[in-house]
Amino acid sequence: MATGPAVLAAGLIPLALLSPGPLAQLVAGLVVAGVGAGVASVPRSDAGAGSGITNTSRYVGAAEGVTVITVLALGPGGLLAGWNVATPPVIGLSLAGAAAVLILQNADTRRRVATEEPA
Repeated sequence: MATGPAVLAAGLIPLALLSPGPLAQLVAGLVVAGVGAGVASVPRSDAGAGSGITNTSRYVGAAEGVTVITVLALGPGGLLAGWNVATPPVIGLSLAGAAAVLILQNADTRRRVATEEPA
């Protein structure tokens, strides 16, 4: 599950450096970020919880993301300059989300190992 936010962050990097001109950089960044937004995996036994977490995160992230990006992007220097200021924090949040997933997965694994009965 940590792969998704990490790939999303990688896709946002070219989007943090946009300039007027050809759209190749924009399209490439959006494609990679879109792939990252769709990458996730959980064990089959946790599919329901994984689905719920994914949908909740997507809705909350979209609502907060649109607000934060709009406020930052409309700052001094126009929309493009503001976009380039707004994107790095989103990259940081994506990487923080990936790290949080790894930390929580490790904690859950340790908890499961500690509660398993010896064979």
